[in-house]
This record gives sequence, structure tokens and C-alpha cells, in this order.
Amino acid sequence: TYTGDSLRLITAWPHPDNKARGILIYTATRPEYVSGINSVFHGNTDYVIARGTSVIQTDNYDRADSPWRF
Repeated sequence: TYTGDSLRLITAWPHPDNKARGILIYTATRPEYVSGINSVFHGNTDYVIARGTSVIQTDNYDRADSPWRF
């Protein structure tokens, strides 16, 4: 659980209609925090959690089962 202001999540997830493809989701705790979210470094991991532009967590999902989980 993450609390506070300016939280952002960038995540890659399986496409619900085509498991061979993925989708990229950009979201935040408030709509205005999505603006500029692309300035958060999101490299080769499945998800990035950031406060503003400061990354506070980055990792890959446990893909052993479906659905994926943290």
C-alpha cells in the first residue's frame, strides 16, 4: 500500500482480448498527475510506482499463475 500525494503507476499488462499482445497503462491518484507521467523513467520492468518523478518501487509481476500478481 502506498499513500501520499502525486502517486503514479505505469504498468504493462496482458491484453484482455489477445494474450499474445500487451497493453501499457498510465494512471495516477488524481487526473492532473497523469499529465507529464512519461517523464517518469519506466524501463524494462512490468510496473513502476512513482511519487512525482521519483520512482519508489519497480519490479516484475509473478507470472506463474493467472491473473498476474505483485
